[in-house]
Amino acid sequence: MNLRKLDGARVLILGGTGFVGKWLVSALLEAQYQLGLKYEISVVTRFPEKTSMQFKESAISLIEHDLSSATLDLPISDYYVHGATPSVRSTGSMNQQKAITSTLNGSISITNAIMKEPVARSVTFLSSGAVFGHQPSNMSHRPERSAEFPNHTLSPYGVSKLANELLISQLKSNFGTPISTPRLFAFYGPHIALDEHFAIGNFMRDASSGDPIKVLGNSQTTRSYMYPTDLIKNLLQLIVHPEDIPINLGSADALTLGSVAECISSMFGDVGIQFLGEEKPSNHYVPETPWMINNRQNITSVSFEDGLERWKAWLETST
Repeated sequence: MNLRKLDGARVLILGGTGFVGKWLVSALLEAQYQLGLKYEISVVTRFPEKTSMQFKESAISLIEHDLSSATLDLPISDYYVHGATPSVRSTGSMNQQKAITSTLNGSISITNAIMKEPVARSVTFLSSGAVFGHQPSNMSHRPERSAEFPNHTLSPYGVSKLANELLISQLKSNFGTPISTPRLFAFYGPHIALDEHFAIGNFMRDASSGDPIKVLGNSQTTRSYMYPTDLIKNLLQLIVHPEDIPINLGSADALTLGSVAECISSMFGDVGIQFLGEEKPSNHYVPETPWMINNRQNITSVSFEDGLERWKAWLETST
């Protein structure tokens, strides 16, 4: 990728203090330092007082606003990144209407800004693998282009993401704005919540406390996990070189929850595992990744085990 295309640009990030946002902003700050680039970064956040000290000491402009309440008159920018969908309880993930409204108001706010001044070089909407709905048991990997309406297996979250993909696509149709709508799957590593609905985060919480890992779902449920540095490398590629085709972002290496728990237990000195959900049906959430394979510089570079070790070290130094 050529990050020098960002030099002199205005970059606006909605949802810049969530999991993906923190990693993305940190990478942009590091690129400024390492490459000597100069670009403006603006971050829309509900809680500017909770942003990291690194952000506060930089030249980032923090815009305080709750998109679940209303749209926002955004500053005209060259690059827009929309990741304003609550994903943890503290930001409203348990309130489906709030999550849906926040996502929609973000898309409308970007659309309004481009209608006023259609100078954007790209708009990147962070969609989700949830747009596919239930993955059939006989489907090992989810193809990139199989999301569609109607789909009775879609959650309200998945419906919202797919609907906003369609809304963002109108920017290209109506204004010629380059767009990307990557569908993010599962990730692990620093800044993943340890007390939410992320199984791998719960496993790390249990093990780091010296407790047996509790596997609440079927141990044969499959997931795949990408480390944040690989996620951000791919996102930056899409920001500076937008692709208006459906793209799956995540690892294609399927792992059972049982094997994930065993790996984490071993890393913490064999804390033990309690399998508490074997009566539940297994499910699958693993993507095909042809775009990543075709862009060879974007294939996963951090192994699952290496990523766990990095996460463990980060947890030990951040507590």
